[in-house]
Order: sequence, then structure tokens, then C-alpha cells
Amino acid sequence: GKLENRFDALLKQHMDATFELARKRPSLLKQCLKVSELEEKADRNRPQELQKNYSVMLLEKLRESLENRFNAVFSNAIQTDITDALRIVEQIYDNLPIIQQVNRYFPSKYQMYEFYAGNIHRNLRACLGNVATRPGLTPG
Repeated sequence: GKLENRFDALLKQHMDATFELARKRPSLLKQCLKVSELEEKADRNRPQELQKNYSVMLLEKLRESLENRFNAVFSNAIQTDITDALRIVEQIYDNLPIIQQVNRYFPSKYQMYEFYAGNIHRNLRACLGNVATRPGLTPG
């Protein structure tokens, strides 16, 4: 009931903060992942409508979080200066060591480094596509 709903909300909140947890509270990230793994095992014995699907939710939250972070930083810079936008992209790639740190806490089946790198590349392609179609773009 209420406790389960509160727990689900809290777990989702922590899933949204994976980067911060990896840096500041890795033990909490580990606990969230343990819960996800235990619930995934329990889901095998539950009817479809009662399954938690935490691992699917976790990946979706991570994808959304990364996309939102990327778009927020990149879209603001595009409006003012494309050079700044490209510097920001470089900073995002500089975060790959953080992703390696995050990767340490996840079971290998998640392939987190590949997940993050693939999403970064996908988001970069989309943002650069937006830049390319920007009116008034000069060769300079």
C-alpha cells in the first residue's frame, strides 16, 4: 500500500540521481541496485500485472536523465554560441571516467559503460542535427 508506493517513489528518485550517488553515496547506489536485482528475481514468480520491472525502469530513468542533462546544457549553448556548445560536449565526454566509476556498481548484464556511451553518441547526433538545420548558420 502506502509504504510500497513511498518506497517505489524513493527508489525512482535515487535512480534519477545515479551520477551523484556514484560520486557522493556509492553505498546507496549499491543498495538500490541490490533491490532492483532482488525484485527482478521476485518478478519471475509474480503475475505480469504485479511485476515491478525495476531493472527496466532503472535503464529508462538513466536514459531520460542523461538525455535531459545533455539537452539542457547543449540547447542553451546553441542559442548563444555554437563554439560554447562544442566545448560543453567535450566536457560531457570528459565525464566518461565518472561513467566508469558508475559502471563498477552495476552488474555486468547492464553494460553501463556501453549504455552511457551509446546514449551520449545518440544525443550528440541529435543535437548536431539541430545545429546543422539552424537558420543563419555560416561556414565560420
